[in-house]
Amino acid sequence: MDLKNIILFFCVTFYFLQCQGARPTSDQMDTIKSSVTLWFLLQDGIHFEKIKTIFRHVADILNIRYEPSTLNNYEKIKLSRDDVEIFTLAFVVSEHAALLNFINEIVAEHMGQDEYMSDLKLREVLAKIKERADFDGRFPEIVGQCISNTLQKTANNYRFTFSDVKNYALAYVASGNPDVMEIVHNAVIAHEKPDGMDYEAFRKVIEDVIRTLEVQKPVPSYDEFKADVLSRIFSVNGIENLIIETLFPL
Repeated sequence: MDLKNIILFFCVTFYFLQCQGARPTSDQMDTIKSSVTLWFLLQDGIHFEKIKTIFRHVADILNIRYEPSTLNNYEKIKLSRDDVEIFTLAFVVSEHAALLNFINEIVAEHMGQDEYMSDLKLREVLAKIKERADFDGRFPEIVGQCISNTLQKTANNYRFTFSDVKNYALAYVASGNPDVMEIVHNAVIAHEKPDGMDYEAFRKVIEDVIRTLEVQKPVPSYDEFKADVLSRIFSVNGIENLIIETLFPL
């Protein structure tokens, strides 16, 4: 399966025993949409653990078989190259307390700790950071394109949390240093894999960057990596797409 957007890296945690070979019918689509919508009416903000419950519910209603144990196969979680690049840039500069406080202050002006942000609002926050930061004219196109690519892939699938927005903002500020940008970009390319980047690839990128830039922070553990990925919040469209791609693979 071609993992074309950030949400679809979760699809590798599912293995479907009965290959359908066709897209869902109109009735099946109605069932998927109504089930997902009902969950959103009951709970604002759906993360991966809750998606598993919704997935089981829909599969049972549609009478489609699947292997339950594969829902816990976290080891195969992967990120896109853009994701790893953004996270690594944020990691590098987050050890600077003054910068971290500056970012937290701006992000807090636009959202609370438990609120979510759209991709359009996130773009506004990044523009505000560029306006207030002392880096005029130094933001290279590559990080803007990297962020833009990721937002285009996730806009219909994903709702950005406070932590997400902070990471994007830190990465944006980090891009003001061309040397840091080049080091991070080269490290990501060196360890990139065609089917996405797992924890081992992510760890090697961070280790390379820590060694080159003499960053004092330790490499995030696998549990921290997993917790960050699995804490992401999904939109209605994102959950619908995940269920369809998993139960009705082409």
